[in-house]
Amino acid sequence: MARRKAHGVTKATSSIFNELGAYPGLKEGAGEVRGELYRITDSRRLFAVLDWYEGSEYRRVVKEAVTEDGKRIKTWVYLYLPPVREGRIIETGDYARFRGVRKI
Repeated sequence: MARRKAHGVTKATSSIFNELGAYPGLKEGAGEVRGELYRITDSRRLFAVLDWYEGSEYRRVVKEAVTEDGKRIKTWVYLYLPPVREGRIIETGDYARFRGVRKI
């Protein structure tokens, strides 16, 4: 399996998290989303597994993100495709904080 290395915390500049029960879904939108950034090796192999795992409800796309030190980078994210109910947006854009999970 591909190796991964925590590379910091980042935020996407044009998407919103929606809480879908036990997991989040990233949708296009005007908010900010905070998340962890990883540098990986053997991405072709890893993406084959992740694409299979995420299934047809998600599409992997390249989005611009901003690191904590202000650097703009291109990164892969999975967008949730089905419609979501209104009122399910995580206003802070921080799923880990929303769920009370400690960050890296």
